[in-house]
Amino acid sequence: MLWLGRTPGLHLLDLQADRVELLYAHELVPGERLRLRIGTLSREVEVLSCARASAPVADAAPHYRVQCRIHDGS
Repeated sequence: MLWLGRTPGLHLLDLQADRVELLYAHELVPGERLRLRIGTLSREVEVLSCARASAPVADAAPHYRVQCRIHDGS
């Protein structure tokens, strides 16, 4: 589970009704499904793409821009 605010290296870039964009310190594989928790909201998400991005601070480890589809649980 990725938990925003508790998972090191995880940053929220954009949140929409059916998609979320993250900056994460680890590479994820497109097609991978995982749980994402933002506050009290917990949803299954599917990784659509993962591309190397600039680190949020100088000299930090590589980060990846991750785009995910949010599944509603139905």
